Amino acid sequence: YERHLKLVADCAAAAVAAGPSLAEYRPRIASLGQTIQGRELECVSIGKGTTVAWIIHRQHPGETMAEFFAEGLLHRLLGVSPSSELDEPTRRVLQAYRLHIVPNMCPDGSVLGHLRTNSVGANLNREWTTVRPDYVAPSPSRSPEV
Repeated sequence: YERHLKLVADCAAAAVAAGPSLAEYRPRIASLGQTIQGRELECVSIGKGTTVAWIIHRQHPGETMAEFFAEGLLHRLLGVSPSSELDEPTRRVLQAYRLHIVPNMCPDGSVLGHLRTNSVGANLNREWTTVRPDYVAPSPSRSPEV
């Protein structure tokens, strides 16, 4: 979780220090809300295109490699490198899309060492829609992350 917090801090610093080449893509760090245990669900948004894409990582908290992918993606999109310059393929993506990137959908589960569930045992991959009449999903009490 400490690595996740550092990633969010790096993204926030890059957004604040954005030079003209990055600022035109409107980088923003925002909270989508809080988890059951009170952790923030951060979202990094960037790009000025009209097509919107959501990219989520670690819906299952045990999938640590997904957040490593998010780290590389965000560093590239925000120009977090020694040169701090955006390459041409990155510029084309940011011209075409408004990306909303959530590096960790289940921080409670990550901190608790869970493989598939949040702090109350909900598998977020199964919480996107109601499946049965006796089970309402998502719900603020069971799966606020969704």
